[in-house]
Amino acid sequence: MSFQTELNNVLLNFQIKSVDLIKSSVQSPKSPISETQVFSFNVSLEQKVDSNNKCLIVVTHVEVSTVEDMDYKLASCSVACLYSIANYSDIVKVSDNNVSINESSLVILNSIALSTTRGVLSQLFRGTNLQHAVLPVIDPKAFRRS
Repeated sequence: MSFQTELNNVLLNFQIKSVDLIKSSVQSPKSPISETQVFSFNVSLEQKVDSNNKCLIVVTHVEVSTVEDMDYKLASCSVACLYSIANYSDIVKVSDNNVSINESSLVILNSIALSTTRGVLSQLFRGTNLQHAVLPVIDPKAFRRS
């Protein structure tokens, strides 16, 4: 299934081609974790383009710790969402080794990547001490292209 929407007079026509867990690790906590434990999430997004295949890849990197000990990483993971973009040349502009991605389109793709990562973390943490560590809703506009 593909998705199509118009953003600032630019049509975004894309399909999610794959979701890949690139890396993950879960550490044993130093002390027991309660259901009311407050977690800290360090989140970053990385965008990559594949002009040959007309694809854009958003990689979400997450590190989880408790607010009491933010130096001790309880978990980390990286999830890649690969989007095939039918109108790639309208969304991604490449000139002289500079890449520009339509900002409105990027916000939508980043939002989907964050939500997808939330689901992956939920499954990754199921049955562990981190099963109550749910990635909060994050404004995708807070991330700029890296």
